[in-house]
Amino acid sequence: MISEVLTILVPLITTPYVSRVLNATEIGNYGFASGIVSYFGIAAALGTVNYAKRELAYVQNDAVKRSTVFWEILILRAITTSCAFVLYLGFVHITSSDLKLLYKIQIITVLSWYCDISWLFGGMEDFKVVSMRNTFIKTLGMILIFIFVRSSHDVWKYTAILSGSMLIGNLTAVPYAKKYIIKIPISSLHISKHMSGILIMFASVVAVQLYTVLDQTMLGRMVNTTEVGYYTQAQKIIRVALTIISSFALVLLPRIATLYKENNKIEMEKYWRISIDYLFMLSLPMMVGCIVCADQFVPLFYGPGYEPVSSLLMVLSILFVILGSGQILGTLLTAIDMQKYATIAVSLGAVVNICLNLLLIRRYHAVGAAAASIVAESLVTFIQLLYLKKRFDFSYALGSILRYSIPSLIMVFVIILIKQLPINGWISLIVQVLSGVLTYFTILILRKDSMIYDLTGKLKNRLKWG
Repeated sequence: MISEVLTILVPLITTPYVSRVLNATEIGNYGFASGIVSYFGIAAALGTVNYAKRELAYVQNDAVKRSTVFWEILILRAITTSCAFVLYLGFVHITSSDLKLLYKIQIITVLSWYCDISWLFGGMEDFKVVSMRNTFIKTLGMILIFIFVRSSHDVWKYTAILSGSMLIGNLTAVPYAKKYIIKIPISSLHISKHMSGILIMFASVVAVQLYTVLDQTMLGRMVNTTEVGYYTQAQKIIRVALTIISSFALVLLPRIATLYKENNKIEMEKYWRISIDYLFMLSLPMMVGCIVCADQFVPLFYGPGYEPVSSLLMVLSILFVILGSGQILGTLLTAIDMQKYATIAVSLGAVVNICLNLLLIRRYHAVGAAAASIVAESLVTFIQLLYLKKRFDFSYALGSILRYSIPSLIMVFVIILIKQLPINGWISLIVQVLSGVLTYFTILILRKDSMIYDLTGKLKNRLKWG
């Protein structure tokens, strides 16, 4: 979570600067180009990330088995990445787009995929290495952006910095693999046995990308890249804030997978309840807080020319709850070897999203894309819920929603009162946020909320024992 907080802080520091220096159109150009590159990334990863985490978690205590899984998946990823690399070079060669320079620069991004072994540390539940890498990447990128990105003509530098930071970050994590991996004879490796499971994961990843990245592509084609810029900036705030919730899903996957393999249903139910409380404790106040503060936050944060982002943020804030729930449910399905049902859910969501985009984008532009995303994500979450309802006690979730809704509404009431005070600008926004956070957590502490006491207790013990 410390790593994910940094993931939030760095964009909060760099985004106001970048939005003013590059402007919405150039940011839209970068977002559009990155969206195209991500399609090749899907082919390179081939659904191996979560599959590898789960398979490694199943055998994490056996050095030979986990090393065998590691080398088999690493070789497979090298093959698929090479295929994606060749296709990408062909695409860059034949394209006549104005964004060709950005496409060329992002060859660095493609190269970074070869040395990405973050899935190894996820499967081994060693998140220290991943956190160190993320910290390094974000800090380095932030420093370089402030040094080299000076005008709207520097979007190529911005692209190079983000791509280069990714490559360097992946390379720095490689030496730590020797802690878990030993040499395995090539004759003992059997790559083909993983194909069915990986292909199921791949279908899921493709579907997810269709209704996350395709939004930007369709906006750029059907409207213009300026609308992509608005949409990208609003999505960035939502996705960055969601990393606090997704950090829990990140550690939940290997833990549930291990418990599932041990048939430890009691512990699995325990972690399910913890994940639900964690989700709603954070997502509900984030959602309502974003709705009431967006109108003041956007002009202060992004500067002039980004007014449409306010309404987009208000609409997309619903994703804190919906997408957060979907991430937890999808993680559970993957961990207990029910990934095919998650694939069905996201595939249906992708179809709905594309259809709604075609209907809404031309008329409502970025707001239409946002509405389509919400409907699609809601459908995905609902379907996943249906598949898991017999495995976990979902009545507990209703109680958790109620438990955190009341403090969230009181928090909103306090923020609205503060907005009436005769103060403006950053001071007003900071007072609103601090007062809202203080109100919310004070109520939880007074009610002796179990999540607060568990988290603070664990933190005290960690600080005590180092």
